[in-house]
Amino acid sequence: MTYKTRMWINGAYVASVENKTFTLENPATLQQFANVHQADTEDLERAVDAVETAQSAWASRSAYDCAEVLRTAAKVAEMRGCGAES
Repeated sequence: MTYKTRMWINGAYVASVENKTFTLENPATLQQFANVHQADTEDLERAVDAVETAQSAWASRSAYDCAEVLRTAAKVAEMRGCGAES
């Protein structure tokens, strides 16, 4: 099975502007498993613009709000098995 993926920009999954993709392979088996959108300069500019906009909103939050968001993100990552092993 080959997965089709998109880029996460400004809170949404989007295709690259040029709609170019490349294939990822498992190096052990050489089996292709994903087609990934290939970003170009315009995609990078869209992503940077989104980050700059988000940063302004983030900076206006209180330290308490930021900590609460980060704690929630850490809990979600831990539930998904993304945490460090002890």
